[in-house]
Amino acid sequence: MTRQRSSIAAVAGIIAMIMATITPWAGLFGPANLPREVVDRVAAAMNVVSARQDVRTSLDRIAFELQSSTPEEMAALLKDQLEVWRRTVQDVGFERN
Repeated sequence: MTRQRSSIAAVAGIIAMIMATITPWAGLFGPANLPREVVDRVAAAMNVVSARQDVRTSLDRIAFELQSSTPEEMAALLKDQLEVWRRTVQDVGFERN
């Protein structure tokens, strides 16, 4: 196998591993130390918006599954995702410059 083909195979393996372990997601974030009352107001507003059928229909059209959560659940997801990415980078062998 040539060096180029072996590199392509390695990249394909990395992509397959990432696709098997990484779930795409999106979230709404604010600045650090945002007052809790502001966090609660924004979370409540997002719950209202995410319950609207027109919003859900629009997101369904682009294959985006809307799933709301509490700020604490989002923090737990973020912590989990950071660990998944840390492990993935380590397993792949990427190094910091």
